[in-house]
Amino acid sequence: MDQIIFLIAEYLGWLVALIYLICVWGKKKTFYIPFLSAAICGVIAEVAERTFHGTFPSGHASTFLALAIGASYFYPRVGGWLIALATIMSVARVLAGFHVWIDIVGGLALALVVSGFVHFLFRYQDSTLTGREQV
Repeated sequence: MDQIIFLIAEYLGWLVALIYLICVWGKKKTFYIPFLSAAICGVIAEVAERTFHGTFPSGHASTFLALAIGASYFYPRVGGWLIALATIMSVARVLAGFHVWIDIVGGLALALVVSGFVHFLFRYQDSTLTGREQV
């Protein structure tokens, strides 16, 4: 059982990214925006972990939750499933002993803030997604 939890904790996030790519590759020109959110979260989490010599916030949780949350803005059906998978991965990281709950909550908070900010910046990138004209 521990090996299954370890595999989920370590690799389910990459499955999230792969599923996203398979589902949306080339469908709309905004498919890269959730990856931008994930990259920003990954960098911020890595800098925080190295600066404070700890595990807060979880880089895996923040990166893959940011990808999933970002995907849900533009692709709600896919995004919902990705959020569920990223959440399972985050819980597995606690169960495997890589993190404590506050690390995951910090990663979630970072993912929400960064994904929301990136979505705010690019919300009019493709007016067909929002039904609004570009300002």
